[in-house]
Formats: sequence, structure tokens, C-alpha cells
Amino acid sequence: MPVYGSGEYCEDVYSARSDLCPWMWIGTHLDHPEWSVFAGELSDHRAVADYFYGDYFPLTPYSKSEEAWMAWEFVRPDRAMGWSRPSAVKTAPMMSSTSSLGASRATRATR
Repeated sequence: MPVYGSGEYCEDVYSARSDLCPWMWIGTHLDHPEWSVFAGELSDHRAVADYFYGDYFPLTPYSKSEEAWMAWEFVRPDRAMGWSRPSAVKTAPMMSSTSSLGASRATRATR
């Protein structure tokens, strides 16, 4: 089961993309709304929303560690398309990683 969450006032790209999920809500501080930021968040959501209704593959082990990165792949086999979503807390150390995509593994396993 994919993990979804929606945060408070996602007024930066990192927070907004970390909170991408099948549904979307937008909250703002009425004293200084950031309409251009909201337009970007809406565009990002529209670009990936359909993939939440396809297949899901975890690409890394689940962890609650403050230093761990986690990644998921969301795939629409009927369209032969998908996207991956890496995620970490802002304080996690930067790293480089390579992972096999889950859809690739699933396709090979069913042949």
C-alpha cells in the first residue's frame, strides 16, 4: 500500500512534491497567498495523478530513519508509462543510488 500524505501549506517545491497523492488540496496563508506556487503545484499534480491508479512498486525498503531515502514507482501498464518518486526528510544526507524499476522486474517475472 503506497503511503500518502498531505502536509500543511506546501509553499515550496520540495514539500509540494513530497505530498503528491491521488487527491489534492491547497492551503494558503490568506495574508500572503502564493498563486504562482499554487499554479506550479497544480501542474505537477496533473502530470502524475493518473499514475496513482495503476501499479505500485516500492524501490527501497521502508524506513523511519531520519537519514533514509525511500522511493516508489507508480506505473500504468495499460499506457506503458510510469514515474518514480524518491523521498526523504530535508535533513537526510544527499546520496546517489541506482535501482531497478519494479515494473521492469514484474514484466520479466511474467514472461
